[in-house]
Amino acid sequence: KVASLSFSYNDRKLKLNLNNNWTDDKYRSTTPSWFAARLDTSINGSYRFSKGYEAFFSISNLLDNNINVIIPGSLANGQIGEHPAINVHNGRHGKFGFRLRF
Repeated sequence: KVASLSFSYNDRKLKLNLNNNWTDDKYRSTTPSWFAARLDTSINGSYRFSKGYEAFFSISNLLDNNINVIIPGSLANGQIGEHPAINVHNGRHGKFGFRLRF
């Protein structure tokens, strides 16, 4: 299951966009494991100072969520429950700058 929700604001000088993507547990194709449910949020925007000159920014993984691969406890002889096998922490990242339009 997947869901998306976005919000936008736009006037003559300011533009803002907030994007949310939620993914439910998703099985991997070759192993008895799955990616854990995850919410990914990003934001971007720009501000126009004058015609042709603006500042912009973009931030991905705004909530700083990890990507987890979960495996069932049965692979560990049933001694432990479901647990993460791979935990990928890409972190929050972004960019900003100034743009000239001709």
